[in-house]
Amino acid sequence: MKKKICLLILFNHRYDKNIPILDEMYKKRFSYIRYIVPFYDGNRDDVIAVYARSIFFESYIAQAYNVLKKEMFDYFYIIADDMIINPKINENNIQEFFELQDGESWIPHLRKIKDQKYFWIGTLSAYLYKPTQKYVETNSELPSVEDALKKFKAQGLLNPMELTRKDVFKNFSLKIKSMGDKARIVLRILTWLRHPLLKSANLSYPLAASYSDTLLVAGDSMERFAHYCGVFGATSLFVEVAIPTALILASTKKIKTEKDISKTGRSYWKTANNVFCDDSSYLWSNLENEYKDLNDIINRFPKNAIYLHPVKISKWIKK
Repeated sequence: MKKKICLLILFNHRYDKNIPILDEMYKKRFSYIRYIVPFYDGNRDDVIAVYARSIFFESYIAQAYNVLKKEMFDYFYIIADDMIINPKINENNIQEFFELQDGESWIPHLRKIKDQKYFWIGTLSAYLYKPTQKYVETNSELPSVEDALKKFKAQGLLNPMELTRKDVFKNFSLKIKSMGDKARIVLRILTWLRHPLLKSANLSYPLAASYSDTLLVAGDSMERFAHYCGVFGATSLFVEVAIPTALILASTKKIKTEKDISKTGRSYWKTANNVFCDDSSYLWSNLENEYKDLNDIINRFPKNAIYLHPVKISKWIKK
């Protein structure tokens, strides 16, 4: 029986000019395309307006699902607006491409917070996170710690709450290259002043990490997934911690990741040595040297790549 697939294209920031471009790229491959655009006030029925900060874009998904749930999709394929997915992927072969059985979901990674190799703002967010907060009535909206641990164990993630001060701050430095570095310095000093000899920094709730600009969510899991995304958004959990954790809590089957299938994504960055990229071959400059324009990317797309990201689409269109 043919599955009903929703291609859900998520904009971190409002950029309406890209919508017609994305229409042309995907309309022959997917019958149902929906756009999530912050603060949208246009007149397209397939665009869902959302309201939240982009570093908590899990809230976008929660808000959008309230509009989408009536359509009864079998799968929601969520991608960033500046991501190019493999031209071979379409609504008819998507389960086969991702090697999924009915009810299984996919996300690029599932990692314990402790296992992140480099300093990461998501680790700080996880370290500071409290599931119970003032002015947000979420006490009964998440599974208990015990039930959450069972969900993590089912995905092969044991002891996900374990964390040390070294895991949080990594090799401490006073160099400031980003807002994350500022937060690290301030928090490191405060924790040292409060507990100078404390080494443990265990989490208050089981949390996971993943590159989260794309995922494939089974329809059976989507309602719970969207709900947990909304809870994490309301309690200000960094998106690349919130989304994988919400998917773990929502899923009743084993979640597939890139390591489980024969294909991987290619994520391009300003610098190497970040939590999702050690390899300098995935710098933006290499992408720019490899391809001429958007058509060239699509025509010479790497055979076993799931996606290329980020590709600022409007900049790759040949004038």
